[in-house]
Amino acid sequence: MTLALLTGGSLALRLALAGDPRGVFAWCVGALFIPSLALALGVWSGTSKLFEAVYVALWYAGPAHATPALDFMAASAATARGVMPAWFLALAGTLLVLAVTGRWRQLRG
Repeated sequence: MTLALLTGGSLALRLALAGDPRGVFAWCVGALFIPSLALALGVWSGTSKLFEAVYVALWYAGPAHATPALDFMAASAATARGVMPAWFLALAGTLLVLAVTGRWRQLRG
């Protein structure tokens, strides 16, 4: 998540200076969703390859083509103003719980 914050921090700052709280929220959700997806898929699959494939496909279909239901970065203003950032925040939380659960099971057994 630190990498996402460092590389995209200028966009978050620009959104904040422009007075766009929904944009800042959507940016934060995207910065949380990506590492939580990576962590959960890595823990459960045991490799980074699943995340690499899923992320590229998701990024191509979502932010790259502004498909609202898959736009986890809220690349389009319409997505940032809608409910999708909240859905992706809930999904990020779920993925984190799945990652912790999976790692706990690995350590236990």
